[in-house]
Amino acid sequence: MTFLNSLGVIGFLSLPVILILHLLREPARRLVVSHLKLWAFLEHEAKGPRVRSLPVTRILLVDLWIAVLLTLAWIQPIWSVRLPLAPARQIVILIDTTTSMRANLGSGTRFSEAQIQAKRIIADARSRDVVTVIKFGRIAEVVADSRDSKSDQLTAAVDALQAGGAGDALHEALFLGRTLLKPELAPQFHIITDGNLGWKDASDLEGFSFPVAWHFIGDSLDNQAITELNVQQTSANEYQLFTRFANFSEREALRTAVLEIDGKPAAQAEVKIAPNSTVAQVWRVTPGAVEPPRELRVAFQGEDGLAGDDSASLGLLPGNRPRVALVADDSYPLQQAIQAVGFVDLQLFTVDDYLNRAAPGEPDRFDLTVFRGFMPTDLPEGLILFVEPPADSSLPSLAAGSSQAVAANALTHIPKRHPITNGIDFNSVRWGRVYELTNPHPGLETLLAANDAPILLYGQVQAQASQPRPVVVLLADLARGNFAQHPAFPMLIANLVDYSRNSALPQTIKTGEPLALPPLKAYQALQLLPPDKPVVQWDDQWPAEWDLTQDPGFYRFKMLKFDGDVEEFSTGANAGDLLESDLRTPDWVVSVQSTAPGGFIPPNEQEKAQIDLRPWLLGIALLLLVLEASLAWRR
Repeated sequence: MTFLNSLGVIGFLSLPVILILHLLREPARRLVVSHLKLWAFLEHEAKGPRVRSLPVTRILLVDLWIAVLLTLAWIQPIWSVRLPLAPARQIVILIDTTTSMRANLGSGTRFSEAQIQAKRIIADARSRDVVTVIKFGRIAEVVADSRDSKSDQLTAAVDALQAGGAGDALHEALFLGRTLLKPELAPQFHIITDGNLGWKDASDLEGFSFPVAWHFIGDSLDNQAITELNVQQTSANEYQLFTRFANFSEREALRTAVLEIDGKPAAQAEVKIAPNSTVAQVWRVTPGAVEPPRELRVAFQGEDGLAGDDSASLGLLPGNRPRVALVADDSYPLQQAIQAVGFVDLQLFTVDDYLNRAAPGEPDRFDLTVFRGFMPTDLPEGLILFVEPPADSSLPSLAAGSSQAVAANALTHIPKRHPITNGIDFNSVRWGRVYELTNPHPGLETLLAANDAPILLYGQVQAQASQPRPVVVLLADLARGNFAQHPAFPMLIANLVDYSRNSALPQTIKTGEPLALPPLKAYQALQLLPPDKPVVQWDDQWPAEWDLTQDPGFYRFKMLKFDGDVEEFSTGANAGDLLESDLRTPDWVVSVQSTAPGGFIPPNEQEKAQIDLRPWLLGIALLLLVLEASLAWRR
């Protein structure tokens, strides 16, 4: 029950007025006596106040009821009635969990408002309705379903969601929701988003035949972001840091950027960014410390609409010059690509030299060992790259068979995002021919493929009694095609060199991306400290990935080796993104803001009927007025 006019309660003041009028204007009573002399003993005149009780009559009660009914009608009561006969529905709630949803909105964020709206839809659902909650961002995933969870569990699942990460998996989320529909239920889809989907229009949903309600959140905001951060070590104590700043605004922006090394300010720059553009900044720093730095961070001073993309973090690989061994009878073009990385300690071996290298005191630990056309009986420590693996391999699971031709127009794709292939464009590479593994190792996953032909594989491989080693297999024939002359080739080698210095952990990731953890048995124990979160400790078993990376900042690792030493490393999770950092409302949002295909009825309107009680109250009051007139006429 709700009341539209709370001031109408003033009408209840009429009740004491009616009582006073009935008390003061009591009607004369007619008494029949046999003779007036019987009243002779009474005084002729009564003086002073007389106490009288309230005359409770039928007319008084009718008048009070009329006053009460007229007052209630003045208050304008509305009665919400649930309709038990309404058809059951299947309500699918799609919640945007990308980084742009972390933008400020009032005292909260866009995402906190999205959670409020999702919980409101859940609360309005009937007990017979089926409610499914799906999140979409980098991927689409079912969060909760009322067929498995109660209403309070659905609400708790929505509260537990976190926003962060780039991606547009809305189509996948719609497809996922459609596969979960029950044919006997009336479907309704609710899309809760800020519209930052990278769309030019909503034509992609024209073929979606189910009712859709859009819940757009957030106002248009100007924003600046740090979208790129890369580092190259140019000497033993000198680093070159590349940063890109973006301005998502129609006005020029002037921001102050601060470079921090291990949490301490090291340099500062005034950055002027033209409207709707980006600008690059190169820092050359020499920390000048005995111990090499571990963490680099660039941050804007001041605040804007999205604090998360105002900084970018990067973990420096431990150690100084990476040590690389190249074992090949023909070192071209691998030697040139490795030397192009810069600041690399490269040692060349022929196959015979490598087999006979057991000189006393010679260091045998390389960060990266490259074998071309040769495979040793035992695998060395560190990251291993096999190029053009031989057919007579000592490891049958890595033996190559025949090669196959790859069409010049073959589509190169990356099945899984990985630091080894990160930032490399393979689209214009012509592969010529690639080798095929006769019996691929089950632990190898494809990182790069042309059509259906795997080109780059990665996984953990164990040989004889040694510990599992991280292995990369390049199946491209370097003598064919244009890969060896393409810029993608030295970039791939550079990524491998960087990755080899700590083959389990990348320097940076995008927020929301899974963070690969070191392989099992590589360390005795592992400790992870996420930004602003409690420490996570694993003593023997840990997962392959850590996917709670929605918060930007440093994810710091401590890894206990079997000899008791502790290695420390930091990975920077960065939120700056050319799509997610643009907080301006897209034009297409206006065109679909009020549309609802398929005759969609919001849950609260379909579930409840709003009944205005004023006509009923006035009708009853009118009947009582007729009754009052009848009683007065009889008197």
